[in-house]
Amino acid sequence: FLFFFPELDGIGPVAYDFVIKPWTVVNITKSADGKDRKRKEIVQIYPEPGFHISKYEVTQGEFERIMGFNPSNNLHIGSNYPVENVTWYDAVMYCNKLSEDEGLNTYYDITNIVYNGKSIRSADVTIKGTNGYKLPNYDEWTWASWGGRTTGIDYYIYSGSDNINDVAWYGANSQNKTHLVGEKNINGAGIYDMSGNVWEWCETDLNTGILDIQTVALGGAYNSSEPECDV
Repeated sequence: FLFFFPELDGIGPVAYDFVIKPWTVVNITKSADGKDRKRKEIVQIYPEPGFHISKYEVTQGEFERIMGFNPSNNLHIGSNYPVENVTWYDAVMYCNKLSEDEGLNTYYDITNIVYNGKSIRSADVTIKGTNGYKLPNYDEWTWASWGGRTTGIDYYIYSGSDNINDVAWYGANSQNKTHLVGEKNINGAGIYDMSGNVWEWCETDLNTGILDIQTVALGGAYNSSEPECDV
């Protein structure tokens, strides 16, 4: 998964690579590609002063350093491979613990936690809206996956290319296993693996302040079909 930092200022000495994107109100039209896979849609991007988003999917090494365990069970286990087998609750807890590790305020209030081994099976999660790390919501993820573009309608089918092999590890080229983060080409915003490799947890709505766990996984994975990697 990717994580997101909602403010431009005050990050301090982090050990992660971030892409800094301006944040403006814009209607983005996504055009059909003639293959009956891409839908036309209007996405409303809400105004914010700006944000950082992780350049790479969270790696196993990063996750284990913060959370104390590595849930990954794919053929490739290693510090620079993307972490997988992560619940949505694990992802928001990672964001909170990363915030604490760097002296930031936690973004989520997480209570009534139920564990399955070391992973979190369920919990009550609400948004506090501080300066800490968080997951992107659908609109934020979509804008980043399109390369942060705000004009034109000729968007790529996948994140950074119309050729899936340029930008994604998926079912037809991955040998049914994850791959090192950042091996494929970046998209227009300088972000890797937003199509393929592992699914990315997101939030559906940040505006209510309450999460009802209508969460969404986007971008496809190493064992996904081409349409699942469509952004």
